[in-house]
Amino acid sequence: MPVRFSDISNLTSPKAVVRVLEVLFGCAAFSLAASSGAARSSAFAAFAMFTWCFSFAATLVTFLVEFTQFHSLLPFSWKNLPVTLAAFAALMNLAASVTYPLMVMTVGCPRPWGRPPCSYQTAATICSCLAFLAYSAEVYIVKAEPADRGGYMATGPGLLKVLEVFVACVLFVSLATGAIPDSLGFRLCVAALCACAFMSLVVIVMMVGECRGRCPVPLARLLVAFNTLAVLMYAAVLVNWALHLSRQSDIVTGCPQMDCPKNQMVMSAFLTGVNLLAYVADLIYSIKLTCPRN
Repeated sequence: MPVRFSDISNLTSPKAVVRVLEVLFGCAAFSLAASSGAARSSAFAAFAMFTWCFSFAATLVTFLVEFTQFHSLLPFSWKNLPVTLAAFAALMNLAASVTYPLMVMTVGCPRPWGRPPCSYQTAATICSCLAFLAYSAEVYIVKAEPADRGGYMATGPGLLKVLEVFVACVLFVSLATGAIPDSLGFRLCVAALCACAFMSLVVIVMMVGECRGRCPVPLARLLVAFNTLAVLMYAAVLVNWALHLSRQSDIVTGCPQMDCPKNQMVMSAFLTGVNLLAYVADLIYSIKLTCPRN
């Protein structure tokens, strides 16, 4: 089957315009950050650069694939993949917009001759915020489309799956960089978090790859069972960490704010609570899908 180009009039559609803005903002963000000379100053700067480069590349490929209609030659359905990438890109750009100015610009900016300090970093942060708004607009546009065009990943449960995986990744990073007690209880908590993240990722892969028909169990019931298990495990992890924090009555002194073990545990507990709420909402959605409609 030959590749057919899309109609030129489609380039003026809201989705196409938003994607052009995403490409421009992403390209501007990593170009400004690279020109600042602080692109590799820390892990947070590297994360921001990866976010902007990944968003730029993914959006450009998506735009070209849909314009050339190359997705008609792919062995899987295309309708779930773009919105999944847009949702991940929106969350990653949001994280980069927060961490880049807090963790990179506060450390210190180079003062080259002829321009004020942090000018490139500030402009990169502004472009990152605009990219987040553009990706959020794309997700909103796809979500407003009919269900047969947007697919499962454009619905509430699909977007919640993306949020669950993203928050879990941020949680793992905070656990890896923090001074977490080395005990059997905490190892079990981390194992539970990994299991939930893996199951959410499997669901995303199934939906993007249109593998629902190969599932031997009805998918709606499987999602209810999975979300129930995830809610119970996250609730147990949150209670365990809350009890651990209650035993630490004094904040460790003589260390930076973000490097204190208790503050890192508070951040991890907060992220765990956010994901717990996401799984509760996902469970409610799943129960509604399994209930018979009158």
